[in-house]
Amino acid sequence: PLSGTTPLPPKNYAEWLEQSLGPVFAREFSEKYTRKYWTVDAEQLTAEWVGGRVYVPSIEDVQAGYDGTLGESKHYIMEVRYPKKGGYNAYTQLLRRGCNVELNSEVTSIDLSKKCVTTSSGKTYAYNRLINTLPLPVFIKMCRGVPANVAMAAKQLLCTQLLLVNVRAKHPTMRPENWMYVYDEDKFSTRIHCAEKLTPGNAPEGWTGIQVEVYSNP
Repeated sequence: PLSGTTPLPPKNYAEWLEQSLGPVFAREFSEKYTRKYWTVDAEQLTAEWVGGRVYVPSIEDVQAGYDGTLGESKHYIMEVRYPKKGGYNAYTQLLRRGCNVELNSEVTSIDLSKKCVTTSSGKTYAYNRLINTLPLPVFIKMCRGVPANVAMAAKQLLCTQLLLVNVRAKHPTMRPENWMYVYDEDKFSTRIHCAEKLTPGNAPEGWTGIQVEVYSNP
């Protein structure tokens, strides 16, 4: 926009990035990372979801960063709560208290009108309230009596797939960061976590655990 004018609301994420970060930073970093993480170009994403998920630097931060390291983190996540033992699985143990959890039984069909779920074991379970954690296209495909326009819309939904590659090595991690972002488009990974940096209980003493995130689309 011209000097002194108010920029128009961004039509998509690409415009949001350029307005918020400038064309060079957007092109060299954020747009590349978007292609790796979301597996589509920034122009294909809306900007409503951004909220607090992307840090927007102040002019003062940009000016100070030009001269050297700012000396403090400017990540959009400034605080992380993580279990001392058991990893994120510790949260699921809390959710399981008082619950009847059935393992090795896949949901095969869902009847929303009769409020019942059928599994691969042949059992049918009635419910009062159903909480779905399946991807929407999979959920809609399992439901009986879905209107044709809803089934068609579900098939058109885009999604990303995440592959987690876990590696362990017999030495402490050699990096100071809890996690690192990988912007290079010739590398498959988007983000790398050092497990014992989150809490020492994540790895035996003297070992390191590394988790590599790789995103793709169908």
